[in-house]
Formats: sequence, structure tokens, C-alpha cells
Amino acid sequence: MNKHAWRDHAKCIGQPTQIFFPENLHENRFDKALRICEGCPVQAPCLDIVIHLDDIDDKWGVFGGTTPRQRKQIRNGNRTVNLKEWFK
Repeated sequence: MNKHAWRDHAKCIGQPTQIFFPENLHENRFDKALRICEGCPVQAPCLDIVIHLDDIDDKWGVFGGTTPRQRKQIRNGNRTVNLKEWFK
């Protein structure tokens, strides 16, 4: 099996890229992407891949149901981030 076969089960398949990488800067810019990620069966591997990339510019985009700010907190070891809440 292809190591990226999990992607075939992602809820974001076929969605416009701009939903996950919005240009506008208003407070709710990630809401639509986060709703799509909600309950996605492959949220964990999606987040795992982006968290472990060395050369990631985490200022943009939603991955694994997380915003850039949330991923920064995860990388910095912020204990207030509750991953179990994201993967209910």
C-alpha cells in the first residue's frame, strides 16, 4: 500500500485549495476549512505529516484540522493544546 494512501479518504478531496489557504485576513478565515476537517477520518496523519516537516512555513493553511497558530503551539510543546479535542 502507498504510504500516502490515507489521503484518498480525506474530506478535503475535491475542495478548492483557497478554502485551506485563504487570502483574506479576517478572524474567521479558517472556519470553512476547519468545518471540512471536522470529523475527517485522516486528520491525525494529515497533522502528523505537516508537524514533522523541517522546512514548513506555518504561517499559512489548515492541515489536520489545525490553524498555523495551533501548529506552532504544538511544535513549541505548549501543554494547553489538547489534540484529543481535535480528534473526537
